[in-house]
Amino acid sequence: MTLDSASVHFLPKAALPDADTSAAWQLLDTGTSMPMMFQLHLRSGEVIFFPYSDLREVRLRDAGFIQLALLGVAQYRVSISGRLLKELATVLGLGRVRSMHVADPRDISRPEDMPTIEAIDIEVVTD
Repeated sequence: MTLDSASVHFLPKAALPDADTSAAWQLLDTGTSMPMMFQLHLRSGEVIFFPYSDLREVRLRDAGFIQLALLGVAQYRVSISGRLLKELATVLGLGRVRSMHVADPRDISRPEDMPTIEAIDIEVVTD
């Protein structure tokens, strides 16, 4: 059986809202169902997507350090450090985070009372 272009139907692309790059993380809009994946926007400009179904644990050590345990084809440990991250840990556990963004270290205009992700480290766990 062969497919010709007349028999293939494409759904229109859903328009994603513009990301607020000043925010440490982006939440889903109210009433939106849980996404399949969340995004990590790293300082290098690289964006990595992980499926929520692989998220096994969200561990908050203090208001400035979160550790995620992901178990899929490979096992990953994602460490997120910054300040005022308690809310991020909560909404991650609820599956409401669309993306997380590392702040630009050159941006000195960020107020101290604004949640900030200073680093995201991803390591493959081998046992």
